[in-house]
Amino acid sequence: MKFPSKIAGLVAAAAVASSVAQSGSPTWGGAPWRLEEVGGKAALGKGQATLSISPDGKASGSSGCNRFGATANLDGGLRFGPLAATRMACPPELMDQERRLFHALEQVRSARVEDGRLLLLSESGAVLAAYVRP
Repeated sequence: MKFPSKIAGLVAAAAVASSVAQSGSPTWGGAPWRLEEVGGKAALGKGQATLSISPDGKASGSSGCNRFGATANLDGGLRFGPLAATRMACPPELMDQERRLFHALEQVRSARVEDGRLLLLSESGAVLAAYVRP
């Protein structure tokens, strides 16, 4: 099964997680992060959209509709590599959220944890997506 390259964005978050964990900053492991907002809009699905990052730099989660997985590249900044996702049809509002999330992940260049939130940032430092712990 071939998966869209748009899902590639999630890989970068995994790389950030590994880097942050090594520097002694807040841990990225444990419970998955829950999507709070993407593209300036509140997340739908009551915590169904998630992101988990393993110590070995693998990322996985859900858009609120489909599951995805990816790897991360930190060479020259945070960038997501190719992503793989299931392709189930969902209600239009969840499909729109998924489209916005995958688009945001393609643009991620850095991330930070601030006030208990994982912020995925663009090259200019704008927040593309925010996650919280459940």
